Amino acid sequence: MDKKYLLVADIGGTRIRMSFVGLHTSEIPNKTQEYWTSMLNGSDALAVLKRLLHEYIEKSGIYPIGIVIGLPGVVAPDNDQVLMCNNIPALTGHMLASELRGNLVCPIYIGHDTKLLLAGELSTLSGYDDEIALGVFFGTGVGADVLMRNKECSIFEYGLELGHLPLSLNGERCVCGKIGCAETFISGHNLQTISDAFNIPIQTVFSHWEEDSMLALRLKEFVDYQAMVLAIAVSIIQPTLLIIGGGIVSMDGYPKEALKKSLNIHLLNHIPRRRLSIVWGQHGNKAGFYGGEYLFRERFEK
Repeated sequence: MDKKYLLVADIGGTRIRMSFVGLHTSEIPNKTQEYWTSMLNGSDALAVLKRLLHEYIEKSGIYPIGIVIGLPGVVAPDNDQVLMCNNIPALTGHMLASELRGNLVCPIYIGHDTKLLLAGELSTLSGYDDEIALGVFFGTGVGADVLMRNKECSIFEYGLELGHLPLSLNGERCVCGKIGCAETFISGHNLQTISDAFNIPIQTVFSHWEEDSMLALRLKEFVDYQAMVLAIAVSIIQPTLLIIGGGIVSMDGYPKEALKKSLNIHLLNHIPRRRLSIVWGQHGNKAGFYGGEYLFRERFEK
């Protein structure tokens, strides 16, 4: 086969998505394969991940020139050691790229999953080459990262763990073990709790946004907390571009304008507000694949 392909595995809090992506073309030649992230819950998580990668390669008949793995955790600057991975604790401490490379003889890049999503969204935007881009993705958890001039930023080399920002002295215990993390207020888990409390399918929960009801009040509080966390990140980082994405803001009826209005209320500093452009994520689940191709070129082709 003349074309060169990467294998990108975008591991999120709920699903693992794998796809081949054309190097320099961003072509996705076949159907994305999905698995439940819970498959990696056991002590044999590394062995299961190896098996899934091998099976996907064999099934497709394409041998990749490189592999990119986006991980929902903290990866060391060497893009190898997993320092923390709350959703897949069995991977913590592993030199993941090195250990996978023993079975898969090709370059392997391990990075923050949100870095892939942000790079993927940026890859098709024009006019933002000189920007400080902050990406925040609300899904099962809360992912965030920063790119400067479309390149990895050494200031945030461990990723931006915005979801574990301390937001309250009280509250639910977070998956990281601490109390009061932002993620316990604005994650998909909390949105599920709200929908369960009112016996409403989570897929339709935002259709009740305009109601005069306790459910609508809970939803408004949920969105206000999202805006507060965004305001904190924007005030500290002062990006010129904010990309907001993830499964929650893609849900039917999600009040995007209400989130922007609340964000403006919480932003006290006029400078970031005046300079800030807000863009909604456009690529959904494909963003991680496009971002994996971009980051692989940045790191390995040089």
